[in-house]
Amino acid sequence: MGKNVQVSLVDIMNLSVTDLLQPNTKVIEIPYSMDITREVNQQLHYIKEIGSILELLNELIGDELAVFLGLGNSTKVFGKSCYEWFSYINHSYYIMSHNVKKENCEYTDTNEALRNVFLPMFLCYDSISYLETLETLDIPLQSIEQLKEQLLKLFAIDIYMYQQDRFGNVIIEKEQDNYQLATIYDFEYAFCNCSIDDPILSIPFTDYQILKESYPTITCYLNKLYQLNPMFILQHIETKYQIRIPSIVKEYYQKQINIGKEKIIPDKSVVKEKSLRF
Repeated sequence: MGKNVQVSLVDIMNLSVTDLLQPNTKVIEIPYSMDITREVNQQLHYIKEIGSILELLNELIGDELAVFLGLGNSTKVFGKSCYEWFSYINHSYYIMSHNVKKENCEYTDTNEALRNVFLPMFLCYDSISYLETLETLDIPLQSIEQLKEQLLKLFAIDIYMYQQDRFGNVIIEKEQDNYQLATIYDFEYAFCNCSIDDPILSIPFTDYQILKESYPTITCYLNKLYQLNPMFILQHIETKYQIRIPSIVKEYYQKQINIGKEKIIPDKSVVKEKSLRF
């Protein structure tokens, strides 16, 4: 695309998931169901219906960034099902995360501990409450500190991606005496609320202004993310999943990430882009 062409969110949302798929893209046919977890080919998957290219790519980008910061990820595959109602047939596409819950592990949903915290529905993000909630859980102090660092890495990814939905979807996994974040991160609502004209880019960016005072390591994690080459991330995803990301979508992501970099890291002389390495 030409340099003077403005790429808008509307342009991206008008594209369908089929615009990504190639003849060799692996898409599993699955029966229609309302269940969010189900067994497919004798493997348990967490199923999320995808309504747009942005939603699907956000999940894949967030997963790769999680790997980069050492959080781990879940294996992703594409699914497709057909829902028939009288003469109406709807083809739905899904992103499916494999093995998000393990049989030998226990899980604690932090939302249970946040039930008494008042969070307006239009503000679905509150990183401070999550960090404070960890202090109330019956977990060894060393494990709490490790979980805090994992949460800060997750929040750094949220700020990088302008992720708006981080309420009720942080799950702690316990395997024997080891505690860590379960690989159910949810990056669906990202890259949708960012403007270079607005000093408050998004809900997580507002949290960043508070977080960096008490938890300076979050700035370190953000600096690492902004050193990545966004185009390399997208090219890596294209190869990994055998899809083709339209150039208009790549340009949109590049634009949004650059907005954040200008706000977070005003001194560009200390930032050199590098390749994403695993």
